[in-house]
Amino acid sequence: MTATGFSQTSKGMLSIGAEVGNSGTHIAYDTSLVFHAYDSGHADVLRSKTVTIPVILPGQRVPVGLPATSLQDLAWRFYPKVRSVRVTLTRTQWLPTIGVGEFPRVSVRVQLPVRKILPAGMLTALQLAGDTNACVSEPATEVGIVYRNSTGAIVGGAVASTGDVTGLVAISGCVAGGFHGAVYAYGALPSAAVPSRTDVALYCDPAKTVQHTADPVG
Repeated sequence: MTATGFSQTSKGMLSIGAEVGNSGTHIAYDTSLVFHAYDSGHADVLRSKTVTIPVILPGQRVPVGLPATSLQDLAWRFYPKVRSVRVTLTRTQWLPTIGVGEFPRVSVRVQLPVRKILPAGMLTALQLAGDTNACVSEPATEVGIVYRNSTGAIVGGAVASTGDVTGLVAISGCVAGGFHGAVYAYGALPSAAVPSRTDVALYCDPAKTVQHTADPVG
């Protein structure tokens, strides 16, 4: 873990963001993280929240976020004032870099964040563009998002679905070379967030679709 940050509204809505780095020489595969939020008495007031990142390549840093949390997600009856947050690693598999070619790099950037308020709650619509040096047959199912302020400090995060986006072209995964589309991020954009500093990452697992070539047997 390299950095974390959060925002909480006056109504208690909580948004947590983190940047997860792989400083090793192996591929971090199927990495699970648990989010924690503590009050002034250091009691964890957040119900168990787990996020899984399929692949983190050596030297790569991946944004991961927890959307603005509703009352049902908090362990207490009333909204507690959060004083600090923590993200802990609970599981990962270390794969040798001999197979790093099977995990192509996918670069994604935000083009135009749009703040929207819908009947079901607050959503942030993000226009994305990206490119990759390979393509997988299965689309990404989630997008990790981290929001930053004007100094670059993390002020929250979210996870977005790659499903249908009303009125926008939904992003469904990668297309060899370049691709673009939109996603809905759960939760409103934190008030201190600067849209141009938003970090995003597509969560996809090429290992589940790559076809391995058997080594020749003498």
